Amino acid sequence: MDVSTEKSLNYFTVIDYGVFIAMLLLSALIGVYFGFISKKKQNNTSEYLLGSKKMGFFPVAASLIASHISASTLLALPAEIYHFGSEYIWSIASAILTGCALIHVFLPVFYGLQVTSAFQYLELRFNRNVRLVASLIFALTGITFIPVVVYVPALALSQVSGINLHLITTFTSIICIFYTTFGGLKAVLWTDTLQLIMMIGGIVCVMFLGLSHQGGFSEVLKTAYENGRLDLFNMNPSPFVRTSFWTYIIGLSFGWTAKLGVSQCCVQRFLSVPNIHVAKKAVYVFVIGYSLIKITSVMVGITIYAKYASCDPIISEKIQKIDQILPLFVMEVASKIPGLPGIFIAGVFSASLSSMSSNLNTIAGALYEDFIRHKYPNLSEKRASGIMKILVLIIGIISLGLVFVVEHMGQIFRVCFTINGLSAGALFGLFTAGMFSKTINTKGVITGAVSSIVVLTIIILGSLALPKPVPLPISTSGCDYPYNNTMVPSNLDDKISADNIPIIFKLSFMYYILLGTIILFLVAIPVSHLTGNCEPFDERLLAPICRSKNWKEKSRKELESKKMAKSDPIYELKSKVIKSNDSKDES
Repeated sequence: MDVSTEKSLNYFTVIDYGVFIAMLLLSALIGVYFGFISKKKQNNTSEYLLGSKKMGFFPVAASLIASHISASTLLALPAEIYHFGSEYIWSIASAILTGCALIHVFLPVFYGLQVTSAFQYLELRFNRNVRLVASLIFALTGITFIPVVVYVPALALSQVSGINLHLITTFTSIICIFYTTFGGLKAVLWTDTLQLIMMIGGIVCVMFLGLSHQGGFSEVLKTAYENGRLDLFNMNPSPFVRTSFWTYIIGLSFGWTAKLGVSQCCVQRFLSVPNIHVAKKAVYVFVIGYSLIKITSVMVGITIYAKYASCDPIISEKIQKIDQILPLFVMEVASKIPGLPGIFIAGVFSASLSSMSSNLNTIAGALYEDFIRHKYPNLSEKRASGIMKILVLIIGIISLGLVFVVEHMGQIFRVCFTINGLSAGALFGLFTAGMFSKTINTKGVITGAVSSIVVLTIIILGSLALPKPVPLPISTSGCDYPYNNTMVPSNLDDKISADNIPIIFKLSFMYYILLGTIILFLVAIPVSHLTGNCEPFDERLLAPICRSKNWKEKSRKELESKKMAKSDPIYELKSKVIKSNDSKDES
C-alpha cells in the first residue's frame, strides 16, 4: 500500500477493536459450549454432522445465508455496482427460482433417501467410483476456496488497522478451526447465526449512514440515474455479453441452483432438521434473507457511487484496487461514530468465518463418509467423531498455509472462483443426469463429466486473454489538482484486441456452470446408448416430476396403509410390545 492510501484511512479505535474481538470470543465460546459443556457431546457422527436431526429452521436458514455470503461478496458486490451499474438487482429473481428448484426437485430426493453425504446419491444411482471422484473434486475445490475467503477480509482489516495481514489470518483462522473442530455442526450453525447478525448489522449501519451523509435516498438515486448506474434493462440475449437481464435470470439462477441444490454443505444442513416441512421453511427464510442482503449490498454500492461520483478514488490515488472502495467509504463516513467501523469489519469477518467453518465441517464429513467409513465400517461412533475432528484440524492447517500462497499469486481470486465454477458444472451435471434421465448410465456420466471439465478448462484459459471489462464512465472533476479532469474511459483499444480472440472465449462467466451441464448431457446420452442400457435403480433417485405413475401410485398406497396402521390401536399396542422386547434383548 502506498503512502497516499495509508493517509486516506483512519485507524481503528479501542472501541472498534473491542467490538471485533468480542465477535471472535463469542464464536469461540459457542464452540466451547457445544464441545465441552453441553449435555449432548459431539462424540458420534449423527450429532457431529447432523446435530441429531433436531435443528430448527431458523439457525439452518441463517447458516445457509451466512455461509453463502462470503467476505468477497460483501466487498466485491458494492465495487461491482460502482463500476458496472445496478443490474445485479435481478439476482433476487435468481434467488426465487433457485428456491423453487430446491423445494420441488432436490429436497424431495435427498430427504427421501436420508443420506449423510450428498455423494452417496451418486453411488446409489451409478457406482462407487462416480461417488469418490465427485467427492474428491468437491474437497479439493473447497480447500482452494477457504484461503481466499480468509485472505480478502484480512486484507480489509489490515488496510484500516495497520495490523500485519499474516497475524490477522493466523489468529482468526485458529479461532474458526477451534470452534468447528470441537463444536461440530451445532456450533457451526449457531456461530453462523451470530455472525449473520453481525454481518447484517454492519452492512445496514453503513447503508443508512451513507444515505444520510449523501442527502437521503432520493438524492442518491438521482445521482446514480444521471450517471447511468440505474440502467437495469439490458435485454441483449447474447451469451457473450458480460452481464444482462438474461445472464442473471438464466446463468445465475442455474449457478445458484448448482451451488445450493446438490452441494454437500446445503444437503447436510437440510438433513439436520426433523422433517421435510421444516426444511422447506428453511428454504423460504433463506430466499428472503439472501435477497434482502443482496438488495442492501446493491444499495450500498449505489450510495458509494453517489459519494465518489465526481472524484474516483482510484484515479485520485486514495486506493489501489476497486475492492478497497467499501473499507475506504466506511472509514471516511463512519469513523466519527465510535464502534461502527468495528461493527463493519466484524461483519465482513463474520462472512469469512461462516464460509470457512461451513467448508471445514462439510469437507471433513464428506471425506469421512466417502473414503474412511467404507474402508473401516466397524469403527465406533466415538472414534469416528474423533477422526472427523482430526480431519477438520488438518484441512484447517492446510488452508491456513495456503493463505500465505494466495498473497503472491496475483489473480488467484479470479482463478479460484473460476475453478469453483468449472467443477460445479461437472458436479451439477452428474446429479441432474441421475435425477432427470432414466437412460444415462455410469459410462455415459463419467465420459460426459470428463468432457465437460476439458472443454470448460479450454474456454476458461482462453478467456484469460480477454482485456479487462471497461467500467461505466467515471469522473475526477470534483477532485483537487492534479486529478481534477473529467475522465471517460475509452474502450476502443479493448475492442480491437478482443476482435482477435475466438468468440467462444468471450462467453459470460455466469454461463460456465450451465454450459458444463449441457456438455455432460450431450456426451452422456449417446455414450450411454452405445454402451448398453442403464443399470437398474430405485425410482426414489429420480426427481419427483420424472417418476412413473405406477411408482407414484404404489408409494401413495404404501403411505396410506402406514397411516391407517398407525391409527389402529392394535398396531400401536404391537409396536409398544416390539419396542419393549427389543429393549429387553439389548439389556
